Amino acid sequence: MPALLLVLLALLLPPAVSAQTGGDAPPDGEPTAWPIDPDLAPRPTGRATRASGPISIDGHLDEPAWAEAEVMTRFVQSLPDDGMPATEESEVRMLFDDEYLYIGALLHDSRPDLLVSGTLERDHPGVSAHDIDLFGVFLDTFLDRRNGYLFLVNPGGAIRDGQAFDNSRNLDFAWEAVAHVATRIHDEGWTVEMAIPWTTLRFDPSRESQLWGVNFHRSISRRNERTSWAPLDRRHQVHYAEQAGTVQGPDRVPAGRNLRIKPFALTQDGRGASLPDWRSGTQADAGVDLKWGLTPRLTMDLTWQADFSHVEVDQEQVNLDRFPLFFPERRDFFVENSGTFHLGEQSERNYRLGTSSADFRLFHSRRIGLEGGRPVPLVGGGRITGQVGETEVGVLHARTGSVAEIDGEGFSVLRLRRQLLTGSDMGVLFTDRRNPRTGEWNRTGGGDLNLRLGPNLLINSYLARTGGASSSGDPWAGRIWLGWRDRLWDASVLMRQVGDGFDPGIGFVRRRGIQHGYATIGAHPRPPIPGILDVNPYVEVHHYRRIDGPVQTSSQAAGLGVNFNDGGELSLSATRRFELLERGFAVEGLTSVPSGEYRFTEGSLRYQSSRNRTFSASAALSGGGYFGGSRATVGGGVRWMPDPRLSLNLRADRNHLSLDGTRVAANLYSLSTRVAHSTRLYLGGVIQYNEAQELLVSNLRVTLLHAPLSEAFLVLTDRRGVGERGPAGERLVTLKVTRLFSF
Repeated sequence: MPALLLVLLALLLPPAVSAQTGGDAPPDGEPTAWPIDPDLAPRPTGRATRASGPISIDGHLDEPAWAEAEVMTRFVQSLPDDGMPATEESEVRMLFDDEYLYIGALLHDSRPDLLVSGTLERDHPGVSAHDIDLFGVFLDTFLDRRNGYLFLVNPGGAIRDGQAFDNSRNLDFAWEAVAHVATRIHDEGWTVEMAIPWTTLRFDPSRESQLWGVNFHRSISRRNERTSWAPLDRRHQVHYAEQAGTVQGPDRVPAGRNLRIKPFALTQDGRGASLPDWRSGTQADAGVDLKWGLTPRLTMDLTWQADFSHVEVDQEQVNLDRFPLFFPERRDFFVENSGTFHLGEQSERNYRLGTSSADFRLFHSRRIGLEGGRPVPLVGGGRITGQVGETEVGVLHARTGSVAEIDGEGFSVLRLRRQLLTGSDMGVLFTDRRNPRTGEWNRTGGGDLNLRLGPNLLINSYLARTGGASSSGDPWAGRIWLGWRDRLWDASVLMRQVGDGFDPGIGFVRRRGIQHGYATIGAHPRPPIPGILDVNPYVEVHHYRRIDGPVQTSSQAAGLGVNFNDGGELSLSATRRFELLERGFAVEGLTSVPSGEYRFTEGSLRYQSSRNRTFSASAALSGGGYFGGSRATVGGGVRWMPDPRLSLNLRADRNHLSLDGTRVAANLYSLSTRVAHSTRLYLGGVIQYNEAQELLVSNLRVTLLHAPLSEAFLVLTDRRGVGERGPAGERLVTLKVTRLFSF
């Protein structure tokens, strides 16, 4: 570690200025030479024009107003040849009237027969944005160079919308927008026509005119090419607000009430021995969600009798370690604007962090309305998020109902954060959990400071404390992390400590009572090797020590990642580990690992083929020592996507352990399919088998979008044991209908 720290300090010294291989683009002309430097090139400017007549959203840019609009073009590559002009021309126009913002894009393509849509479903489930042809729009409506709205459209007309916060640090794709989209594939390429109601966006209507941060993105999947209107280095994506261009937007637009009301009604039938009484039998229910724009930058959300039966089931996991598994939040009420409430291990794009939000977060919404991963009634909840002056605000309160042996509880969260410099902020977060019947309570409080010092150096830190009616031990947790990333080098160091009594009642902590040190250094050279985009050799070390005690875990790893020009990826690593188990632990109920000291070596190899083909596949092999025994893990998957209307995914992960002569298998298998009749009607199904728990889980969902953001769901969920250890079965059939009313 000392040697790595010295190397890191050397990297932090100002680098020598290298000779430029090309020139940058002047504001109103072509570059003097290619390639340009995407970081230094001037930001492009444009103008949105008031429409001279009505616009029909049909994928044809044939209204006279489109011919009168300013054309924004000259897209620049970020992949594979960053700084070079796009291989296909893209032309974007922006119009507006008193009701809508219109965006029209003519995306020239010499081979329109090779366009890849991937899916017709809204939000593109199961499909990565890097694997299909896409047109994207990013709108920073307050020009704060930090936050904005994102719209992604594929050639099939399916839209994915979301919000980006903190200059790409946090993305929220649970945010849903009313937006009317039509696409058309033709001999010249493909066309996108989009109408976004003003009530969908938040902006300051009191301004005489709007100046927005804007960027446009285009992906050409068969070439693994990504381009943008405002040039970006390959480390960044279109929602990197700091590097967006600017567009002179509409003049004064009449402000609406920004009020949405979305009631729902459902009927559900539950059967099965393991289903709790309150969910058994045939039931009917109703509820409502409300969203109100209190101010241009402050939004209130309310929910009553919330229901999440349409949400996809969790992906089964096998736990081969002694620490709890982390399951991500999937419920839309909690996912939307979730980045506002985050305090804990950060997610920094392009940096190797040593931890993730699956290790520590002060607020984890799955602690509300879920007990052991199974739902309990969420009676109601409210949330206010947005900006008050220069301060970002998040307030959340929710109440659960009492069922069987589970008491109803109240949950409250307050988050305040203030921007300091470009890309820097500081804030506080407080949570409170109370059981009115027993009087038990738990409170947490914490603060964080995140600094961006120049374009390459980041510093993230937090300090937090918990307390409760029955708390004991050390209640503190803290962290400081420094990371450096430029086009070639990446390095970081981390020190954090979590007390043995640190217990956030609405949070998640993977390891307590530890001091954790981490360091890494790596490089991202772009060798002139045919077929290879870049490589990433790296080394990293972890060191966990019990507070005022012995070393519990240490590891030293070396690895190599390779990205191929066709979109394929290869990674391999080797790790040397030391583990001190002061207590043994059970492995999925199959066998147990006794206490003691263990030293072993493990390695891994993984390959993912390009996913923009009809057939794509992945394969992974890992194993080596395992707590005095051995482990061999083989995994792989195959995806068949012959048409945007159909995809089929098959995956298997086989884990074989050998401990003290005992051989056990902990395997997972899954089969999923998605069938889309159109962008408004589709079916999704998944079957998962957890061999260790002898558990078979099936989920089938049919979705009909009968109006903008208004759905009808038919959902079948089945869980059953298939062996002696398997649990009793249960089956739920749900019909749910929602309807959105906007004012």
